[in-house]
Amino acid sequence: MAEENDGIADALDGQLRIALTVAAQLGARFARIREELARTRQAQTERQNRELQARFDAERAAARAELAPVYERSWWDAASVEQIANAHETATAWHGIDPEADRAGERIAAEVRDRYWLDVQDLDADPAAVREALARAERTRSEAATSRGESVIDVAEAGAFLTAAETLDRVAEGHQRQAEERDEQSAEVGGALDVDQLGVEAENDGDVSDELRGDANANSADAAEAFDSAERRERFASSLEGKADREVIDARMTTAADQARHPREAVMTAPKRAAKARKTPTGQGQQRERHLGR
Repeated sequence: MAEENDGIADALDGQLRIALTVAAQLGARFARIREELARTRQAQTERQNRELQARFDAERAAARAELAPVYERSWWDAASVEQIANAHETATAWHGIDPEADRAGERIAAEVRDRYWLDVQDLDADPAAVREALARAERTRSEAATSRGESVIDVAEAGAFLTAAETLDRVAEGHQRQAEERDEQSAEVGGALDVDQLGVEAENDGDVSDELRGDANANSADAAEAFDSAERRERFASSLEGKADREVIDARMTTAADQARHPREAVMTAPKRAAKARKTPTGQGQQRERHLGR
């Protein structure tokens, strides 16, 4: 009987080693993905930041709910290998991000050490068994996520965030260069235009941008159409007559011809510039995330 019990204990020991190792690796991957997304948040729009923050809060709340039972002795008395591994994975994924997860991770490590004599930092599990279990776990979760329509969305979302950040940076740099060039041209003409007149022109330019933003939002389908034809550029130039000076119109049409895209796209995605700042010299011119539901 003793030998039979020893065999069962050895089997459980091996299963737990493998499960905890796989959980640690999956959790570490999720943590890296979350860190990457956190770095991109600084470049997102205000609306996207609100959505990301709401999602982050929801994920953190779910993680805390999952980790709450690890402080209860009764949970450990009845917990399966899979449940212990899942808790360890969650604590690892949120390590360094949520203090509650750090505390739960310490409790898990202590319980595993006291109950199973295993060190979660040095499991020494069979590498081949870990690779097999890891591949099986990833395949199972990928299939489950795909059935819920989540995995593709998560990847696309992360890629879209990175692309949007790069696009916003390029557009912002372009607009800043245009503003600096106009300032230099204004300085060269000296007294030809007074400061107030320059401020009025800047305000008019800002009004044109606002109007174009509204027009682009109201006609998103039309904005998606190709804008590399001469006829469309001429129609767009006509629509600007009376709303902007000739220099602004020429600059916008040159940009459209060079980039072969609708100028409204740049206006719609570019951060709004504080036009009035030029009126006076003292004016001042800003997880995949892991889905925790089981």
